[in-house]
Amino acid sequence: MTAANRLAPADAGEATAQGLSVYGSLLLQGAMAAARLGDHSGVADLVREAGHVAAALGGDRNEYWTSFGPTNLRLHVVAARVELGEAGVAIEAAEVRHRPVAHAALRDAARRVRGKLPGPLADLARRARIDPL
Repeated sequence: MTAANRLAPADAGEATAQGLSVYGSLLLQGAMAAARLGDHSGVADLVREAGHVAAALGGDRNEYWTSFGPTNLRLHVVAARVELGEAGVAIEAAEVRHRPVAHAALRDAARRVRGKLPGPLADLARRARIDPL
């Protein structure tokens, strides 16, 4: 997070799209690392800051191939919630509207693990009422 903090804009008026995109992407990577460690408050803090950065950026951008913006932020929020074992919160955060896409993604994951989804994904499939097989 030290590298990300060095990139944090000191003054919002001086921030560039490139700087915001890189900073926001690093925050999201930190949020995923925190989720893997089970650090709920760390995830919340990093996602909150990434949300401010995404808002300052004003939309989805692909500066330096970061694909950072509100959409990527939302995807990372869902992924972090699943990683933390909060499938129900992940579904709410995702507002699952495209069941064929969710169904295809879960089927692909199930195929890769020979039909036995790990706990968080199995819970996500159950709560979204999606049979992954």
